[in-house]
Amino acid sequence: MKRTVFLFAGLLLSGTGLWGCGGVQGINAPTVVESQEAQEKKELVLAGIDLDSGICLAVTAFNQLSDDTVVILRDYGDGSGVVSDTVQGRIYGDVINGDIPDMYMMSPTSVWPLDRLNAQGVFVDLYPFLDRDPRISRDDLFSTVLETVQRDDTLFYFPVSYTLNGIWGVPEYCNGNRFPVDRISGLRQLFPQHDMLFGAFTPMDLINMEVSQNPDLYVNWKTGTCDFTSRRFLDTLEAACDLPKYRPAGRKEMMDYAAGVYLLEGRQFFAPYTISDFESYLMKTEDVAFHPYGGDMVSVTLTDSQVVLDIRSAFAITSACGDPETAWQFLRTFLEMEYQQSLPTATAPALPVNVHAFTAETDKLLAENKGTEAGFVRILELVESARAVTGSTDIRIESMISEAVSACFSGQKTVKETARMIQDQVSAYLMED
Repeated sequence: MKRTVFLFAGLLLSGTGLWGCGGVQGINAPTVVESQEAQEKKELVLAGIDLDSGICLAVTAFNQLSDDTVVILRDYGDGSGVVSDTVQGRIYGDVINGDIPDMYMMSPTSVWPLDRLNAQGVFVDLYPFLDRDPRISRDDLFSTVLETVQRDDTLFYFPVSYTLNGIWGVPEYCNGNRFPVDRISGLRQLFPQHDMLFGAFTPMDLINMEVSQNPDLYVNWKTGTCDFTSRRFLDTLEAACDLPKYRPAGRKEMMDYAAGVYLLEGRQFFAPYTISDFESYLMKTEDVAFHPYGGDMVSVTLTDSQVVLDIRSAFAITSACGDPETAWQFLRTFLEMEYQQSLPTATAPALPVNVHAFTAETDKLLAENKGTEAGFVRILELVESARAVTGSTDIRIESMISEAVSACFSGQKTVKETARMIQDQVSAYLMED
C-alpha cells in the first residue's frame, strides 16, 4: 500500500489538480515529486469514479492541516460520467490483484459492485468508528437511513446523501405500500381508455426497479448463485409486458403530464417520483397545479417500504487500510454540518443524512415563507418510512437482463424462455467470478 507520494507543485494551495479531480487524468496520471517533506508523509489512497470538486476540495483541506498523512486520489473514471463494464472491471481487478485502496468514495452506490466487493471481505464495519467519535454520534444522523443500509447490524458503507424514490398511487388501486404488479393486467382491462394509467412507466422501468429494489432475491455473490426463474420474477415480467406502451408526444403532452393534468382528469393512477431537494418537492405537493400529488395519493414501491433510498454518495474504509482511524477522521468531515448543509442546494441536489442539516434547511425555507411545516413533516415521514435501498447488481448482469427482456417485449421469446435465458447467462457469469 505504501508508495511515494506525488503531487503537483502548488496543488494544496489551489485546490485543483489532484488525480482524478474532474476525471481528467484518471488512474494512469503522470506524477511529479513535490518535496521531501511530502514524500515522508504517510499516504492514504481514496478511490472513486469521476470524483467531483467537493471531494477534491475536502482532500486539499485535509492535506493542508495534516502533519503526518496525505490523502491521494485514485480515480477509476474517465470524466464521461458513464460507468462502464470496463470501469467496474478495473475496480474489481485491483481487489483481485491485492491493490486495494484505503478508502472508497462511492457516488452513487447503485453503480458500484458493492455486494461483489463485500463478498470478498473488502469493507470493514464503520459503526465502531462512529461510536468512538467524540463529536458526532448516531443521534446526529437519521437512524432509518443507517439501518436501511446496514447488513446484520454492520455498516459496510456510510451513506452521506440520498434521494427518495417511489410511486404516487391512488389508494384504492394499491396493495398497501406495494405497487400492484399483480393488478396491472386487470386495471388495463378495467380502464382500457386510460392510456396513461401508469404514467411514464415503461416495461423496462418495472424490471429495473424490481431487480434493483430487491437485489438479494436475485443474485447472491457469496454463494455465486442467482434466481431469475422464481414465480415472482415471472409474474413481474408478465406484468411488464402488459404495461401501456403510450407515452406523451410533443411539448404540450409532456407539459400536461409533468403538471399532473392526466391525474386531474382521472386518466392516470400512478406517477413515479424522486425527492432530491425540498423546494422541488414542495412545488409538486403544494402548488395547486400539482394537487394530485397531495394527501390523497399514497407512496408505494416494489418492496414493503413506502419509499426506496437511492444512496447518492457514501464512503467506506477497506480491510487493507493502513490507518483506519486517520481514514475515519478524514471521511467523517462529509457527515458534518458544513458539507451536509450544501447537499440540498448543490448542482445535483440530494438529502442530508445529518438530522441537524435537514432541520436547518427546512427552518431556513420556512423563514423565507417557502413551504409549510406540514410539507416538511411529510418529507420527514417518508424518510423515516424507508425500509429498502436501491441496490447494485452488476453492469454485465444488467445488460444480460435488458437484452433478454427486450426480446420478450417484442414477442420474440416467451416469459419462461426469457427467464431461463437470464438464469443461464447470469449463472455462467457468476461461475467465472
